[in-house]
Amino acid sequence: MKYKGIKTIVIVLVLNFLYSCHNSEPELSGVWSSVGYGKQMIIKDSTVILYDTYSGGCALFAEIPPKVFSNISEILNLTHDSLKIKVGLTVYEFTRANPEISPCNKQLIKNDPHSNFDALWNSFNENYSSFDLRGIDWDKMKEHYRPMLSDQSSDYELYSVLSQMISELKDGHVFLDAPDSIKNEPGIVYDNRIGDLRKRVISQINSKYIEKVHSYNKGNLIWGTIDGSIGYIQINNFEDLANYNISDSLSEDEFWEAYWEAAENRQSYTQDVLESFNNQMSLIIENLKSTEFCIIDVRFNSGGFDEAGLSVLSYFTNQRILAYTKKARNGLDFTQKQEIYIDPNPINYANPIYILTSNQTASASETFVLGSLNLPKVQRIGSNTAGVFSDVLDKRLPNGWNFGLSNEVYESPNNKNYEKTGINPDFKIDYEKDGFSFYKQLSSEIDTGDTAIEKALKLGKNQ
Repeated sequence: MKYKGIKTIVIVLVLNFLYSCHNSEPELSGVWSSVGYGKQMIIKDSTVILYDTYSGGCALFAEIPPKVFSNISEILNLTHDSLKIKVGLTVYEFTRANPEISPCNKQLIKNDPHSNFDALWNSFNENYSSFDLRGIDWDKMKEHYRPMLSDQSSDYELYSVLSQMISELKDGHVFLDAPDSIKNEPGIVYDNRIGDLRKRVISQINSKYIEKVHSYNKGNLIWGTIDGSIGYIQINNFEDLANYNISDSLSEDEFWEAYWEAAENRQSYTQDVLESFNNQMSLIIENLKSTEFCIIDVRFNSGGFDEAGLSVLSYFTNQRILAYTKKARNGLDFTQKQEIYIDPNPINYANPIYILTSNQTASASETFVLGSLNLPKVQRIGSNTAGVFSDVLDKRLPNGWNFGLSNEVYESPNNKNYEKTGINPDFKIDYEKDGFSFYKQLSSEIDTGDTAIEKALKLGKNQ
């Protein structure tokens, strides 16, 4: 899943600027309301408080103490009345609010079943970007689900009602985290079958096709050659790719325990990922640059950081190219479109590329595929991608529960929105949409030949 929306990192980065520029004009301290995104920042000398705002109230999202934080943001503009910040690929705008009429007064923060329902419903009503596209009458959802709750409703009942309501959106970037208080309740099930079957499929592909398999971070990045002259890169995650010098001889559980312990002690996990991944990709492209063509497999990649996907694409162009545009819901309209570009890497792979996709290709791996549409010598093989492009706008309810929603619209360079439908490939394979069924389908066919890989090999050799 991508890290999305205006998250704690935004405030962390603002703090860096605050403490370095506190005595300068204009003042950064005060109350700031976001343009779109439903956020409010209260910046003081000793802390920054971030709230989620919605019609009728607000909820505390995070409070950040003054610490040493990494400087990975860019302050684009600060005036007496406006603030513009770039974090990652996204530009966020704020306007200065009157603290006397701030919606985040304590008397407006209510915590009871109906207030929490209203907070979630209103947050979607004011920020969600695809009601029409997904055929949802959100007012009717409220009429149907709100009466199921009472003042005496338990956490489990509240969670069940909210989960049922948002599940009707059928949006992979919409979620409500189950709180600890109900994780042992019946109906809260965690299914590991898909993960186990996914590992088996990856292992089958490696054994059948790849010569001298190279693996990084427990298989999140795999590469090698096929038949000695064809490059193969399998990117299974665009997030957990930082290099913390952890021994690959550790068990998977031990490796990731050490990995996340190291990540928690770092000032900038995102920057660690991007620097490590780019270093690794540079080595891979140098190693494969003499191959006749290259297959990039993202069929098993459910997302991560958009920047990582664009970093991969930078090796396959020698000029700056528009990847896509994005805009966020802002009331009845949208924020101004932001243009996201692919900048060429000095290390360039000039031969044809075949990208393999499935319905499991989602989020950041989809923006990777979206960015490839405007590149030469690239063809896509597989099934439509998942159709979940928007950053996840992370939010909290008054009771502290975390939830997320899609508030952005990504469009191709020719202004096409692939949300819900996904990106259709150049060469279609009828993969199952359901994850478990898809991996079962793939596992059963690999011994006689992976259809997508075989198609790429045929196309590449006949070019």
